[in-house]
Amino acid sequence: MRGKVVVVTGIYATCGHTCPLIMAQLKRSLERLSVQQQRDVRVLAITLNPEHDDQEVMREAAHRYSVSPPQYHFLSGPPERVNPLLDRLQI
Repeated sequence: MRGKVVVVTGIYATCGHTCPLIMAQLKRSLERLSVQQQRDVRVLAITLNPEHDDQEVMREAAHRYSVSPPQYHFLSGPPERVNPLLDRLQI
C-alpha cells in the first residue's frame, strides 16, 4: 500500500443499516475522484466481528457492495489478531 491513500473502516459483513451507508458513501466519494486519483486509493474494510465474518463471508459482502481489489479489500482473520488490530486503530 506504500504510496497509496488508504481508507480504513470497520464493518460487520451482515450489517443491514449503518455499514451499507458507510460503503455507499465511500463509493460515492471515490467516484468523485479522477480516474488517476482513484488508482491511488485503497479501502481496507476490516471485520468488526471476526468470530463470524470469516474470509468467505467478507468476500460475499464485497460482492454485495459491488467492490473488488485492487481498490477494495475486505479483511478478516482470527479474533486474536483482528481485535488487537482494531484496538490499535481505535476502531
